[in-house]
Amino acid sequence: MFRKLRIQLTIFFTLGTGFILAAMSGGCLYISQKSIDQNSYNNFLNSTSSIYSYLEAQSMIPHQWLLEQELNNHFSIKILDNQQPLFFTDLKEEPKLTQLYTQALKEAQEKHSLNLDTYTAKNILSQHVEFSMSGTDQKKYYAGVAFLPKENGFLTAIILYPLDLLYAQKNHLRFIFLAAVLLGIVCLGIFSWFFTRHLLSPIEESRRKQTQFIASASHELRTPLAVLRSCLCAVQKSAPSKTEHFYGIMEQETERMTLLIQDMLLLANADNHSWTVSMAPTELDTLLLDIYEKYEPLSKEKNKQLCIQLPELSCPPYKCDKNRIQQVLSIFIDNALSYTPDGSKITLLLKQTKEYFILSVADNGPGIPPEEKEVVFQRFYRSDQSRHKKGHYGLGLSIALEIARLHHGSLKLSDTPGGGATFTLLLPFVK
Repeated sequence: MFRKLRIQLTIFFTLGTGFILAAMSGGCLYISQKSIDQNSYNNFLNSTSSIYSYLEAQSMIPHQWLLEQELNNHFSIKILDNQQPLFFTDLKEEPKLTQLYTQALKEAQEKHSLNLDTYTAKNILSQHVEFSMSGTDQKKYYAGVAFLPKENGFLTAIILYPLDLLYAQKNHLRFIFLAAVLLGIVCLGIFSWFFTRHLLSPIEESRRKQTQFIASASHELRTPLAVLRSCLCAVQKSAPSKTEHFYGIMEQETERMTLLIQDMLLLANADNHSWTVSMAPTELDTLLLDIYEKYEPLSKEKNKQLCIQLPELSCPPYKCDKNRIQQVLSIFIDNALSYTPDGSKITLLLKQTKEYFILSVADNGPGIPPEEKEVVFQRFYRSDQSRHKKGHYGLGLSIALEIARLHHGSLKLSDTPGGGATFTLLLPFVK
């Protein structure tokens, strides 16, 4: 399911961002082509103006100069002296080029109001027009037609500039833009593929944990339900004098189920961010003393020594949910009492640094293997050697972790010097 969703998101992101990229590139291409057209036309105007000025100033026009202008500017130039071709233009012209000259002259007269037939008197100022036209060969040209008065009449200059090079330049630019857009879309597709994996991985991990949570919860609930079912059958078949024993077992299993469901509801509230805390200034050293007094008789009963270490100077009040902090320490002590052998020492400790209040529970039991330290806070996790113990579902440390997060703190697991495990609650100290 997630792979199909990943493919769909990748296609959506690629097409969406690709469309935006293509639209922006199209706008840039349009502006670039406009700039190329304008620059090309301005260059044509500057070049024709230079040619007109030279023709107007010179009494003799070298054939070599004309050839150089045509070669350097990619022009085709025809000059008429009093409506007659100059001697060096008497060379054989291609019929197509002759038609283009005639068309340019005709359009200058009919569309741009340049009537050369009226300019026969002396001392009339030069006149010229420049325009674009479609030739009879279906190609585009810039055309310039000028009337230049001379002492013995006038010169007519017709200049043609084919736009083949301009179109080739624009096509090259379009190809570059197209290649850039396609390359960009491919890169976007690759990026989207990895980005969607990063985007969906938390959701996929959450679904995996949810599935695992449901499976583990179902497994944990199945055991007490099976016991209840077995006891009910036994009650039905046993004599009334023997049913009290089965009712006691049923009450114990019901209590186990109640505790499990309460823990699951707490974690569900934490996942939904609906788990509220009641913050109030709390004397942490007093809180630890209360915990010590609560568990000291139980530790003696289990043949274990419970100790407490408090700082010499009293700690300032800390704003927290007193009941929740007690719950965290109770979880630590319950685990220590359950998983350490007889005669073990359990130490309840409070320290204050510049950054944290440190509350920890250390034992000198078997400790926790390094490979399990990263997973002990996962829900329903229990080490193999403790799975037979009733009342421990592997949710306690998960609940403690959520309580620490509600207080913007953290939990830390480390080895006790000399052997054992130390669970530490770090609460940020704010002055």
